[in-house]
Amino acid sequence: MKKNIAYIVIDYHSETLSPAVIVDGKKDFFDSITMKNNDKIILKYLKKLSKEFELKACYEASCNGYTFQRKMKNWGFHCDVIAPSLIPKKPGDKRKND
Repeated sequence: MKKNIAYIVIDYHSETLSPAVIVDGKKDFFDSITMKNNDKIILKYLKKLSKEFELKACYEASCNGYTFQRKMKNWGFHCDVIAPSLIPKKPGDKRKND
């Protein structure tokens, strides 16, 4: 049986990680939390989600570079790094910078 795809958008910081999960074909978020940036906690969360969904994750490129993307790949999960300039925005919207 083919699993539904869950898209995970990650707001990555050195101390915390804020994943927001949306399932393909659904309008509302499946989950949105903030967790410590700790490998054991992150991996436990991803394994829990992967039991139910095929995961596709991404996060915005930052000073953290590709470190997290490589970690996700080593754990067996798909993860893309997105350039901030390529994130779609509405005309007139100002970009929030952390």
